[in-house]
Amino acid sequence: MEDPITVDVWAKVKPDVIAAKELFIAARTDLARGDALKAFNKATVNAQSVQLLENLHWDDAPEKMAAHQSAFSDFVLFQRGYKPNKPTLYCGIHDFYFGGVLGCPICTGFYKK
Repeated sequence: MEDPITVDVWAKVKPDVIAAKELFIAARTDLARGDALKAFNKATVNAQSVQLLENLHWDDAPEKMAAHQSAFSDFVLFQRGYKPNKPTLYCGIHDFYFGGVLGCPICTGFYKK
């Protein structure tokens, strides 16, 4: 049986927010500092979204996003492993992008611990 889904959070850096870089590096503990800086710089130069948080439980995502609102905007929630510009399905009820054929995993309850 599959494990319940987890969530990745993508967001855009707010203009002129110096603190965003350090918040991003602190949030992306899975990346080496140099790799995190490269990802951050690429996203800010091209005004792209950056993967800010990953592998979160659905219920934890709102609190984690709120902690980063001072430096980031345009938060988008994706099922783990999906990202902007990768074909996905969308649930308007939960404002959530996902993959699979069984419908939104939040609507079906396939996110519970």
